[in-house]
Amino acid sequence: MRWIKISKLRILQHGGREPDVIRNIVDEVRETGKWKIDPIVVIKLKGGWYALLDGWHRVRAAKKLKMKKINALVAPKRKMFDWIADNAETWFDVEDLEKLRQKGWL
Repeated sequence: MRWIKISKLRILQHGGREPDVIRNIVDEVRETGKWKIDPIVVIKLKGGWYALLDGWHRVRAAKKLKMKKINALVAPKRKMFDWIADNAETWFDVEDLEKLRQKGWL
């Protein structure tokens, strides 16, 4: 795991829009003063970028807290394809993968 810059994230697909989840994360961090939330899951792209696979709410909460970095688990690229296969219908627009290739990020 490592702390990565939020500005270096490429969000392929936005997660659910449950504001209560984000609010709960923000409230917990403000109350405890610590980020005790599970790390987000990313894969490393070309050029120092990262594609977000899991953790959309955590990223939104971190942005609300004006954090510059977030704790991330960097998964091997092959995990991205497993993730796409598991989530293609509900979370991922497969055209986004082609966009990443066209931009030279993969």
